[in-house]
Amino acid sequence: MRRPTPLLGLTLAACIPTTRQDTQDYACYELVNGNAELGDLTGWKTDAEHAVAAVRAQEQSDRTVTPNGGEWFFSFAVAAGAQAGLVQACSPAPQAAGCTLTGRVQTEGLGDAADHGVAALRFLDGVGLTLAELISDDLTTGSLIWRRFDLRLDVPPGAQEIQVSLTGTAVQGDTVNVYWDDLALHCDDGLSGAS
Repeated sequence: MRRPTPLLGLTLAACIPTTRQDTQDYACYELVNGNAELGDLTGWKTDAEHAVAAVRAQEQSDRTVTPNGGEWFFSFAVAAGAQAGLVQACSPAPQAAGCTLTGRVQTEGLGDAADHGVAALRFLDGVGLTLAELISDDLTTGSLIWRRFDLRLDVPPGAQEIQVSLTGTAVQGDTVNVYWDDLALHCDDGLSGAS
């Protein structure tokens, strides 16, 4: 049985069992609630429960943020805070050669004045040590613009856990104006090409 890995003091959620052809494993071919359409944080853990939520709209002083797709998205600006995060983890399928994290992010402001969103994809061993990781640059966007991002990482030998983390940091003001939507994790077997 897989031991949960703490990150930011969190116990990570596991992905739902996924059947792929004639094998079944706890494999992240899909993130649990990656598009926030369950209307809550099901499948995700957060270090800022007061500030992070699935919402249909987020009122800001000069605009209203709405979903990129569907009816819901994740907002880190529900209440005041300097930083917030969401994490989800699962075990890679034995045949997985690599995984790609995709999604959309929106931040308030531009350039150095914008709040910062960062996505990360990690592989950990059986005791929680990081074997490989890919961390995005700051994913800043203009107000009301959803930006697509992709992170691809090969599965290293000995990987027992895949970890997806999303963080937001306030640069101006007292809330983390970072929003996430349409998150997905695609793992491939290396034989049919990358997802």
